[in-house]
Amino acid sequence: MKVSQINKLINAKKQQIVLLQEKRQSMIRHSLNDSDGNGVICRIKDICKLKTGSTPKNNEGINNTGNGYGWVTPSDFSHEYIESIQKFIETVVVERDNIDVFPIGSILFIGIGGTLGKFALLRQVAYSNQQITAIIPKDKGVISEFLLFSLLDKASYIKNTANYTTLPIVNNAQLGKIEIAIPPLDVQNDIVDSIKVNCRKIDEIIYRLNEELSFFTEYRTRLISDVVTGKLDVRDVVVPEYEVENEVADEVEDIKEMEVIDG
Repeated sequence: MKVSQINKLINAKKQQIVLLQEKRQSMIRHSLNDSDGNGVICRIKDICKLKTGSTPKNNEGINNTGNGYGWVTPSDFSHEYIESIQKFIETVVVERDNIDVFPIGSILFIGIGGTLGKFALLRQVAYSNQQITAIIPKDKGVISEFLLFSLLDKASYIKNTANYTTLPIVNNAQLGKIEIAIPPLDVQNDIVDSIKVNCRKIDEIIYRLNEELSFFTEYRTRLISDVVTGKLDVRDVVVPEYEVENEVADEVEDIKEMEVIDG
């Protein structure tokens, strides 16, 4: 019974996170749509270089000791900015194989597998395996963060263009054909600033909910273990009541005022 209550609590928090993420995506789309009339429609391949990663033979040089350049994997896409990378590729291997590492400001895209469609902006020089493609702006008229938000807005559409064999795949030819409206630099800067301001509160709420989710998930695991080993009598354990509809309404009400910023 107690575990069932905790499961309900965990599921409610997961639902709330999903709803807030949808609200966040709506805010990004709203900011971008306001600029469409001022933008020049460009294909990704015309304004960016697309470079897919590769893996050294026998994974040579790949390590988790901090030696060399960052080696990005899908697990590093926990947020839309990649700042912390868990694995590395040794500098000697990069130099020996003449690997053209991804520069800071590249937009990384997962193009294959279950996490296909994720985008994130690279905050440090790094490289990856062939699951990931770097979208590198080659036009000074394109701001990396504006490109990031534009691609995030199109992520669902891009994912739906995937070819299916054993795994879903979006290749560089498909990715390069995606069209984006590119407004003047000052407008791009304004849009990026607006999105950051509008999304900050939602990001804070989502972060808090994820922390709570981790706590209750761990608590459930400990509770089950203690009951099984006879360390705990759960009859007096109190699980807080939680209704996702009411909680979501409260959280969304807190961020409604931010919509006024976009006019």
